[in-house]
Amino acid sequence: MNETKRSPALFSIVALSAAAFAVMPAPAQALGDDCKDVRISVFNDHPVEVKVTKIEYRDFDRDDKWRSEAFVDRKIATTKHYQFVRNLEHVKNDDTMIRITYKEDEGGSRWSDDRVVTGSKHKCSEGEYNRIHLPGPSVYDQP
Repeated sequence: MNETKRSPALFSIVALSAAAFAVMPAPAQALGDDCKDVRISVFNDHPVEVKVTKIEYRDFDRDDKWRSEAFVDRKIATTKHYQFVRNLEHVKNDDTMIRITYKEDEGGSRWSDDRVVTGSKHKCSEGEYNRIHLPGPSVYDQP
């Protein structure tokens, strides 16, 4: 029988080629598609403290879905604001919207159910400034 022997050198070349291919950068269109340093100022217009629990943004061009990133809840005192800075993936120069999910302080250690506010649709540009007001009056001002 005629057996073909594979040399260790050939195996090494194939393995190195496969490894190099695996770490090659993504296509140029995917690189640089992040809308960086987006500033999102959230204003608490409620007469009570609120807790922001999620920041999302809409990706209309890729798959028309809401995207979010890792987030730590942030409390904002009444009449105050807090500025978040985020890098929004895949939406540079594309249409997007920002959505804030928050809860109102109901006293003690109780918080309301989720409330949602959505900003207007716009083209995302690096370093942009977004101003989102959490509308008042709150449930406490209702008869």
